[in-house]
Amino acid sequence: MKRLALLISCLLLVVDVFCQPRFPVAGKYKREPAQGMAVYGSAAFLLNNTGLCRVVDLKTGEVSSEFSLGSVGVNNHANSASFGIERVGRNKYPVMYVSECNDPCRCFVENVTDSGAVLVQTIALDREGIDSIARDWVVDRRGKTIYTISRRTYSSGKEWTCAHRINQYRLPRLGEGEYVVLSQKDVLNSYDILFPNVLQGAAIKKNFMYLPVGLEDNKIHYNRKDKERALIVVNLKTCKVERKIDLMDITKNEPEDCDFYKGKLLLYCGQSGGIYEIPYK
Repeated sequence: MKRLALLISCLLLVVDVFCQPRFPVAGKYKREPAQGMAVYGSAAFLLNNTGLCRVVDLKTGEVSSEFSLGSVGVNNHANSASFGIERVGRNKYPVMYVSECNDPCRCFVENVTDSGAVLVQTIALDREGIDSIARDWVVDRRGKTIYTISRRTYSSGKEWTCAHRINQYRLPRLGEGEYVVLSQKDVLNSYDILFPNVLQGAAIKKNFMYLPVGLEDNKIHYNRKDKERALIVVNLKTCKVERKIDLMDITKNEPEDCDFYKGKLLLYCGQSGGIYEIPYK
């Protein structure tokens, strides 16, 4: 009996250690919930609702600066973020693409530095139906394109299905102006994938898209079919879901966005927060 109790204690200790974030940064900031994250070099740009930004030095784990995006405002949910290719002047960072998420679901292109940001371009869609509702925008730096992710839910009798539309567009150049509208002629590829979870952020590495999904663990979400926390991995060559990484035992907080640092997949979470390192290979 004593051996069993000792074994259980050891297992609980291992689980507790495993569930600790790599960087214990707070999720809520100035009363606004955590949302997007983009990593470049050793700097993680953490976004909160309305377009608030904190920069975390991943070498030390400390917040090095705090500021508002050029697109800061009530309508900007800052749902996901990713770095692009072009730079403004001699800035060490490429421009960052931020998903508005709320209608009209635009993409804000920000020239970010270590201490501030300026809105340099806004991208919108001239589409209809599900193709006009881009909750997430994410740049494929390797392919020099930009993807949008939309969600449409429908039910048939006892069956409940959630399809997510993925559209691939050409990546507008900064020289095209401060306001760019993408239409059907700019679409390079379009397809649906199926998973039931609530969509959060997005990141792309090589030929795969990583989608954090799900909700925090609380009584309000207990019976929701879309609450399960996971990372959906989409193969951009086959246009299919490659696999799903279970996050239920890794964090009880809401997965918000992810990105890569030195080949490691980092996940930014809401509520009590934390940046977690997620095994993905």
